[in-house]
Amino acid sequence: MFYLFQHFSIEVANQLDSEIGWKQFLPIQFFHSSIEILQASKLLPVLLAMGAVAMIMGSLFARTQKELKRMVAYSSVAQVGYIFLGLGLGNLLGLVMAVYQMAAHSITKSTIFLTSGLMIEKTGMKEIEKLKGVGKHMPITLGIFSLCGLSMVGI
Repeated sequence: MFYLFQHFSIEVANQLDSEIGWKQFLPIQFFHSSIEILQASKLLPVLLAMGAVAMIMGSLFARTQKELKRMVAYSSVAQVGYIFLGLGLGNLLGLVMAVYQMAAHSITKSTIFLTSGLMIEKTGMKEIEKLKGVGKHMPITLGIFSLCGLSMVGI
C-alpha cells in the first residue's frame, strides 16, 4: 500500500510539474535535500503507518469528546497525522503537502482554539451539548469558528 501511495503521488507531481512548472516557486534545494534525508533513513513506511493511525485515532477520539476544547485538541492529532502521511510518502509532493498542512493547521487551529475559548469564557460552559444557541449571542465568533472548521476539512 505504501508503494501505491508513493507511486501515485510521484505521477501527480510529475504531471503538475510538466503542466504548470510549479516547482519553480519552491525552494527546490531545501526540498530535494530533505527528501534525500527521508529516503535514506528507511523510516518512510513507519511515518506512513504513524500518519494513518494518528488520522484515524485522532478523529475517533475527537468524535467521542463531550468538551469543546478536548474535541479540538484530539482533532489536532488527526491533522498531525496528515503531516506524517505526507512525510511518509518520501517524495516532493508529500513533503510540499506536509509543509502546507503545517502552515494551514497552525493558522486555522489556533483560530479555532481562540474562538472556542471565547465561547467558553462568555457562556461559562465547556460541554458541547450546553453550547447550543451560542450563535445567537456570538454570531461573528461562531462564524469564524465555523469558517475555520470548514477549512480544516478542506471546504
